[in-house]
Amino acid sequence: MPGFDASLGSQYAFNPIKARQLLAEAGYSDVSSLPQIRFQYADTAGNKAIAQFLQGQMKDNLGIDIVLEPMDSKTLALAVNQPEFRVVLFWMGG
Repeated sequence: MPGFDASLGSQYAFNPIKARQLLAEAGYSDVSSLPQIRFQYADTAGNKAIAQFLQGQMKDNLGIDIVLEPMDSKTLALAVNQPEFRVVLFWMGG
């Protein structure tokens, strides 16, 4: 395909060793000192599976616990648009 670049995004390859290094550089070599991480997502079957996968990967690879908070799509959209809303890891809208 014209314009295809297989290396595009390679800097985001799965690398738990680098992730632990970056956590340590940020002052979190002991992940138990991280503040509670809550992951809010639109409550759909697909999003639930993705959220549970993310939760498992963070726990298995980095030892980080994530609290899952499913929300109906309208409530999540309202929350995301509030000034006090904290940055989401990635958007999983409904």
